[in-house]
Amino acid sequence: MKKTEDDLLRAIEQLGFPIIDDLQDTATGSLGFERQVKTVTTEGKRLDAATAYIHPLLNDGQHSNLHVLCESKVTRVLFDEHKRAVEVEYTPNPEYMIISTATERPRMTVKARKMVVVSCGALGSPLVLERSGVGSQFILKQASVPVVADVPGVGSDYQDHNLIFWPFKTNLGPAETLDAVWSGRMSPEEAVANRLMQYSGCDMHGKYRPSEQEVEKLGPEFEKHWKAEYQDNPSKPLMITASAAAFVGDPSLVPAGSYYSLGSYTAYPKSRGHIHISGPNWEDPPDFETSFFTEAVDVTKQIYAYKVLREMMRRTSMYRGELPIGHPEFPAGSEAALIDLDAPLAGDSRKPPAKIEYTLEDDKAIETFLRKHIGTTWHSLGTCAMKPRDRGGVVDKELNVYGTEGLEVVDLSICPENVAANTQITAYTVGEKGADIIMRELGLADAKQEGVKLNGNPGRQRDTRRSSRSNSTLLLSLPQLHRPCKLALSVANCYHLDVPDPLSITINHNLTCQIPSSQRQWTSSQGKNLPGILLPTFKAYAPLLQSQESTIKSVKRETFAYGPHDRQRLDIYHAPQPTLINGRRPVLLFEYGGGLTQGGKSLPVFPGDLAHANLGAFFALNPGYMVVIADYRLMSHGAKFPSGGEDIALAVEWIDANQAKLGPEPIDLFIMGNSAGGIHLATFLLHPDFAETRRKVLHGSGTRLRGAILLSVPFHFAHAHDTRPPALEAYFGDFETNSPLGLLKSARQRQETPLDFVKGGCRVLALDAELDPENDIRRPGRDFIKEWLEMEDNASQSALAVDSIAGHNHISPVLGLGTSNGDEEAWGYQVASFCDNIRHFKPRDG
Repeated sequence: MKKTEDDLLRAIEQLGFPIIDDLQDTATGSLGFERQVKTVTTEGKRLDAATAYIHPLLNDGQHSNLHVLCESKVTRVLFDEHKRAVEVEYTPNPEYMIISTATERPRMTVKARKMVVVSCGALGSPLVLERSGVGSQFILKQASVPVVADVPGVGSDYQDHNLIFWPFKTNLGPAETLDAVWSGRMSPEEAVANRLMQYSGCDMHGKYRPSEQEVEKLGPEFEKHWKAEYQDNPSKPLMITASAAAFVGDPSLVPAGSYYSLGSYTAYPKSRGHIHISGPNWEDPPDFETSFFTEAVDVTKQIYAYKVLREMMRRTSMYRGELPIGHPEFPAGSEAALIDLDAPLAGDSRKPPAKIEYTLEDDKAIETFLRKHIGTTWHSLGTCAMKPRDRGGVVDKELNVYGTEGLEVVDLSICPENVAANTQITAYTVGEKGADIIMRELGLADAKQEGVKLNGNPGRQRDTRRSSRSNSTLLLSLPQLHRPCKLALSVANCYHLDVPDPLSITINHNLTCQIPSSQRQWTSSQGKNLPGILLPTFKAYAPLLQSQESTIKSVKRETFAYGPHDRQRLDIYHAPQPTLINGRRPVLLFEYGGGLTQGGKSLPVFPGDLAHANLGAFFALNPGYMVVIADYRLMSHGAKFPSGGEDIALAVEWIDANQAKLGPEPIDLFIMGNSAGGIHLATFLLHPDFAETRRKVLHGSGTRLRGAILLSVPFHFAHAHDTRPPALEAYFGDFETNSPLGLLKSARQRQETPLDFVKGGCRVLALDAELDPENDIRRPGRDFIKEWLEMEDNASQSALAVDSIAGHNHISPVLGLGTSNGDEEAWGYQVASFCDNIRHFKPRDG
């Protein structure tokens, strides 16, 4: 408030300190006092890092690869045999997990293909590193953690700004401080009327240091410290002060009133503490020692600051004495004794009062009070310092953690020394600079906007050699390609108008395919038209899968009938080493796409009978899943809604009845439906005809349905009037009622939420591809998700996960599996991680 700002600044001038406009402007000096600057937008709203940096990306619909996991604790980083960070292990809060009990705390993992960045703050990052095996070998061994890298500096040199607020009595009214608001004596409506809800209570901010004469009075030990750290740096502050228009503490401890507090914190404390783990789990309490005031000079600094701030307040017109609960108890008869006033100390003359002369006993009383009440400013830093390893450093100048690969730390823990400021701005600076360093390391920093046009967002594309013809503007700049990464670019991104016949597509330097004009079908959405991308995509992926043919066909495959119709056949791909969790075997049932008119568990048109076999082999060999790929009845076989759901129900019942063919353990069942197969999966989950089958596998003793993956599913057809084929109408009859979106709406009307499969512990992952047709897939998907999220119960809200596969068209994700290309197979590992995280929870009792 201007009244208290002016009052304080007059008192500061009387003490001889300069008043400056901007304390952050190094050109005008960094010592003095200023009116407190507020961080607000042009609309008058306060800003924070999450609102400014994260929320826009989460809400713009352009960053489907950004995920924020709340209510989760990181346990550790996992390394491969080369000490490269490859996974992050974390534990979600079971109270926020629909499929858990209140006592379960499962360990889940997120895989990292390129880098893990630890940004847990100065109190969190060293604990994560130590639980990961990075730290002093002596501390790690004592905590029973295997040593990955002996880095003794981890957790050392903890620093903070030591803080204390000194409260004073005032003559201010209830609407001039925040005491009535903080104590609840003033209602929010009254606070708004008095304009207190827009008032932070911070009127003044300052940085200062003693004069040479004052330094001499602070004693020989402090004088030695001064000469070493401050004398030759005249702009370096000793103390920082902030103000608060209230009693900063529990309001129940003081009488109702209007108070004003001045806070002092040490700009550069000499004392150093530490934080280390005491055991391998995040629940183990840390060995945390602040070591505040272990260096006597830090106490001296605060004693000096107390005297300055008390004199400052004594010179204001609002001052009416000290609040005893927040001040030292001085010896009887001391000149420094606390006082009560009925009028300003200086009276009407504005003549400054004489300064208090403190004795050694008075200084001892101040020290006693300080050692009992000094606190933190929450400005922790220094525990993973950026400096040479042999000098206690943890990260190098590129943020890499010593002794590891692919692991970096970006937060205030890297600061080797303190800063004379609130560390909020410093944290932003470290984050921005760290992002630049990481982008450069990943080859993302040299990107240039050249006005080039491509088909939509190029996803993971890294080649700067681009075609000059296309139909849409470039959404993201393209960085230099540092190393070949095979098929990181899906062929849909390569389509351009007015190209030669045949069209030659080069994908990241190492794969070229010729596509004659007879196989290209151009529409208004180039590269996304489904018939137009089918054969070109097959042609692009064929050589990659053929190069892995021996691996794909090494997986044992058996065929069985699951129903009376000739199309009701399924293939089982046996995992050589099944991944058992909680004594249960994972089974993935896959339902392919094909527009209801074509498709099969194997595709003879694809060379070597590798299509779909690649998916079976991938999940069998990598995450260790038993994979079932089932044929289903097509339109040519008389299929009519809801026959697709019926085929899935028959396959599920066959799996439940034939567990022995899949292994001796009880089954964790996951079902993935792609495109038309996803329509059938949604029908099975939502149609009342299949409620009994769902009940058996949601609450039975053997097979348990744990998750459903809906991949690039046309959830409804309202946006695709001009492109939907006649077969759809012949199959569905009533589009509005029988589409997946229509079924969800009907299920909501028919059942109490949560839906039966959600209540039974089944979670849903909805995936689309970045280059899926907008009106056929992506827009209907958003409509389905919106309808789902209108179920406001916690179970429904927690049961749905949503993601998008970058750089892929409608059919390329399935073909990318089994190629041994990390970018192409990443989504498969993501699905496996989704399933494994669920499997860490035991199924609910039936």
